[in-house]
Amino acid sequence: CASSAPLLSSDPCDHITVANPACPNVPLNGSFVDTAVASGQQIKAITTGSAYAGFPLTAENGKSFDFGAVYSPHYVPGLSVSADIWRIYLNNVITTVGAQSVLDFCFNGTTLYCQYIQRNPSANPALAGQPSLFILPTANLGRFDVKGVDFAANYRLPSFAFGQFNVGLNATYMTQAKIQSAPGQPGNSTLNYVGVMASTGSSLQASCPGGAPGAICYFPRVRANGTLGWQLGPWDAQWTMQYIDHFKVGSLDASQGATGALGFNPKGPAGPYVLKFGSYVYNNFTVGYNIEPINTRVDVGVDNVFDKQPPLLYANNSQNANTDPNDFDTLGRYYWARLTVKF
Repeated sequence: CASSAPLLSSDPCDHITVANPACPNVPLNGSFVDTAVASGQQIKAITTGSAYAGFPLTAENGKSFDFGAVYSPHYVPGLSVSADIWRIYLNNVITTVGAQSVLDFCFNGTTLYCQYIQRNPSANPALAGQPSLFILPTANLGRFDVKGVDFAANYRLPSFAFGQFNVGLNATYMTQAKIQSAPGQPGNSTLNYVGVMASTGSSLQASCPGGAPGAICYFPRVRANGTLGWQLGPWDAQWTMQYIDHFKVGSLDASQGATGALGFNPKGPAGPYVLKFGSYVYNNFTVGYNIEPINTRVDVGVDNVFDKQPPLLYANNSQNANTDPNDFDTLGRYYWARLTVKF
């Protein structure tokens, strides 16, 4: 088991007047309001394994589809262009069931999840029914769908006295990355990840496929790498540009669970908010020299040539880093050298 502090984007027990197993100890006079949801505060939760929670795991299963084409025109020697349209979906995803899903499933009739909800007793009227603890089991739950287009172009220019040049571009345009919490079941929700970065502790982050606890989940709509290479005798060099598309943190759509209903907004009053960030471009440069008589190669380079700093993210502390170290460079400009000897 592991402790966590997720967020609830909504509580279906708010203003309830009819008893529901998801709402133990909640007053039924219509006055109840979940204070954690209203104030955007985290709740207490314990993440458990499948055996402890009584969920026997089965294998995930899915399919992938790919259709592509390559074009190398004879009238432009050295040019190659390719495109691939792809789709992947995965069923019975092994994941931790988030607090919002546990609550919604129970409220909508999937009573198996009701045992994982604890609320304050009615002895204290001021706290009666407020969530005190959620158990978040690990289970086969949900479906993940992702699709997009890959594009590549490479052109090797004619040889010149001052060297051979080649240019290349590899890009991915992601049209969809979504997960359904429980397809066909009451309380199912659909979360969309493309271009949206989820706050730590939110249901969007908690449901991220393959994401480690506390990790930031983010799928840029566009990623691309461009290269310019040069080679002359034993010398070669390469300039690389990495592009990461613009994105936003948070969503005004409460159903996406990207943030709490309320939260800290550094640019305005507390409330539902969206922070927009521009695209990022990183530049890297390398130069190498082959010493063939002794089977040795020397490379030197500069990564992040222009010392591009990572974005400062207000995403509920972002793994205590205030940024996303998985997608953005946190080291700044740095220099390196490598010596390779073949035996």
